[in-house]
Amino acid sequence: MSDFYPRYLATIKAFNDVKWKAAGLEDRITKTESSAKSSEAKAEKEKKEKEEMAGEKEKFAKRVAELEAQLAEAKLAREQMEKEKEENGSNQEEVERKRR
Repeated sequence: MSDFYPRYLATIKAFNDVKWKAAGLEDRITKTESSAKSSEAKAEKEKKEKEEMAGEKEKFAKRVAELEAQLAEAKLAREQMEKEKEENGSNQEEVERKRR
């Protein structure tokens, strides 16, 4: 009987050690899983942001193209007005010459 008690205590101690190690492993597993979920969520968020940025980039590219087209039209209209102004100016000079 005297031999039973120390073995009993050793068994309980070994069981508690295993139990605490298992609890530590469970904590590590939980932390790892939560870290993995966090990383996945972060990666998903970055992916969405990149997609949104790509969409914004396309919108800006379209807007730039529209503005460039408007600028080209404005330049043509300005050149046309300058030509008409020159023609009108030369016509007015001819009219003034004829009046004299």
